[in-house]
Amino acid sequence: FTSLSGALTSGVSFCTHTKWGFISGEVRKDGLTERQRLHLMPWVAGRLSGSSVTSPLTGTATFSGHVAANILNASDQQYVAFGNYAQSWSFGDRTGTATISNLDGATYSGSIHGVSNSGGAEFHGSISGAGRSGSLQGAFMRGASNNAGEVGAQFHVTGGGYKAAGVALGRTP
Repeated sequence: FTSLSGALTSGVSFCTHTKWGFISGEVRKDGLTERQRLHLMPWVAGRLSGSSVTSPLTGTATFSGHVAANILNASDQQYVAFGNYAQSWSFGDRTGTATISNLDGATYSGSIHGVSNSGGAEFHGSISGAGRSGSLQGAFMRGASNNAGEVGAQFHVTGGGYKAAGVALGRTP
């Protein structure tokens, strides 16, 4: 077992209740004829806040945390990279912004909005930067002292022969 905290970007701390990690395995398709191996695929999990918690909330919140992503660069090199995550959110408007910074030397940002049938418990949007574009989808998670005090998300960006896919998580201060 190795602690990854030293590999995270300076100033990034772990969430209290929302957890993340890596998983490896194999997926078989069409019986035994086709298989794909997965190595160091990031995951994020937590206790979802649910619409009964987020729908009545008003005001704004900011979340900060980190991202972990699998990278395939234009030189066909594959590796894992870490970066920072920041999100601002208006519970009344069900809109906000998300920024992934310092991920493999790039920054991606965009607008996010609540998923219409989730009562504001889930969000999604487009992100772009460094000549790449992609999407981010996530949900509010219960924190230590707030029923919507943490967020967990998945994201991807592509462009110019570069691909990144990973998870983001953050918490309110």
